[in-house]
Amino acid sequence: MFYIHESALSTPVPNDDATDVMCNQLLWLAFAGRELHRRVRLVPVARHGPRDSFTLMTFARPLRSLAYTGTATATVFTEGHDAVYRPLVAELDRIALDPDRTVEELRRRADALSGTAIHQAAATTTEGHPTR
Repeated sequence: MFYIHESALSTPVPNDDATDVMCNQLLWLAFAGRELHRRVRLVPVARHGPRDSFTLMTFARPLRSLAYTGTATATVFTEGHDAVYRPLVAELDRIALDPDRTVEELRRRADALSGTAIHQAAATTTEGHPTR
């Protein structure tokens, strides 16, 4: 599961093709969000999730979970700290849009950026990538 804060979708890419780049990124996320092995969920701006970003990786036993956090000056991996990270994931699960609503919102934003209607963009692919 991938949780993305809505404010990240409003950060423009600083180049001449910013609109096209953002539109393609939104479509890729919508496409990826439809796949069961990598669901994408949007956390609305009005809701506040965990302060810091993290990645929680879980494995079959006997391996323990592994969490990753990073800053500009440090990268930290912690093993077996489920008591810290599981409640954060549960909070994200509670406040995020469901996967279908997330895909709808991503497609709506891509439509708004492109200025044209996108028909079934998240379901149409070329070489595994969404197309407009």
